[in-house]
Amino acid sequence: MTPTVLHGTHALRAAFSNWRTEEADVERVVEAVLAGAARADA
Repeated sequence: MTPTVLHGTHALRAAFSNWRTEEADVERVVEAVLAGAARADA
């Protein structure tokens, strides 16, 4: 994951290029990002 800016808004860019990446891996990343965002808002 790397930071980026899209239309003036800060964002994260995720790259999944490993053939072994599964949906569960993506879900784990989403959960981690949401948890981090919740801590940042607290």
